[in-house]
Amino acid sequence: MSMKICGVKTSISEFASGLTVFFGRHRKSLLYGLFVIVSLICGLTYAYLLPFGQVPDELAHYEMIEEEFGTEGYYNQLQDVLWIQGGYEDVKWHPDVKVNAEAVASIKNTRFSHRLALSDFHPSIRIFRHLPAGIGFYLGIALDLPILSCTYLAELFSVLFFVGMGLLTIKTAPVKKEIFAFCLLIPETLQQCASVSYDSVTIPITFLLFAYILHLYERDKSVQWKQISVVIFMVFVLLVTKPPYALVMLTLFMIPSAHYDLRIGKKTEAVHLIKKYWYIVLTLIILIGGLGVYHFRDTSIMKTIIADILSIGDFARMLVRTFNKTGYETFYMMVGEFGWLDSRGPESFLLLFTGMLVCFW
Repeated sequence: MSMKICGVKTSISEFASGLTVFFGRHRKSLLYGLFVIVSLICGLTYAYLLPFGQVPDELAHYEMIEEEFGTEGYYNQLQDVLWIQGGYEDVKWHPDVKVNAEAVASIKNTRFSHRLALSDFHPSIRIFRHLPAGIGFYLGIALDLPILSCTYLAELFSVLFFVGMGLLTIKTAPVKKEIFAFCLLIPETLQQCASVSYDSVTIPITFLLFAYILHLYERDKSVQWKQISVVIFMVFVLLVTKPPYALVMLTLFMIPSAHYDLRIGKKTEAVHLIKKYWYIVLTLIILIGGLGVYHFRDTSIMKTIIADILSIGDFARMLVRTFNKTGYETFYMMVGEFGWLDSRGPESFLLLFTGMLVCFW
């Protein structure tokens, strides 16, 4: 009997050892696969289950898409058919109100009144703000799909963009890949990135930018113009989408200056010139920043930033009051509150989320 028990223990030990070796060898591949599967399932679930227009300001984002792509007439018809005739406006702010199935059934086959042509597009520089969702939306119009199906296609493209950028982020991160994957899979992140909003572009690009700069810091001992060009492009996308997120680029300063190999011509090093003529560089940065503020002066984000700077004391006091009053609610919203529906997860989920984040760290 004792020999049998010893044999069983040995088999279990060998099996456990084999699993350890297997997971050790394939840890990265398993993490990549798990992220893709979970993000796809959850993203598509959110996109399908959340009723049209229930993600904050979703309807306004369709109007932005039309402005950015330079088309006309689609937003007004979408608002009239889905929001009003489809009864989705009755659900907003009312978690106890269910979608009117009869109203939705009456408009589910309604199509846009005119077909799409390439000549309809007059894109602006802000097209990046909703590029994935916009491509999906206009593809649906080009295929003459029902209006509701066009919105589903827009959400599908948002999900695919998030999954692709998220996977690239995890692969790019030189350390703490699990932390990046975990943060990308926060429910509120998934819900926002499965919606029609500029968050579906801002969030994955911000994660990717930070992971890429970490990669330059940890792995690349020679940062050249091609790497800087990648950073500049991602910062540009963030600037035309949500400017405050571009501040992530400041993490470039953690890279030692000796690692930069930015040559102008064959001999002149850009870092040496910047150190020598720092006052000129600082003046140019201030000038460019001023031009950027002037260009975006009419946007709500820029107006808010300017007001906060001009009244910095009031702004600081407002932050303190807001945190004291809604700090816990804000943290809860990040992990378990979705759209206008105010659908909350249990507090046990919040504790589980916090515990897992600490363990991964």
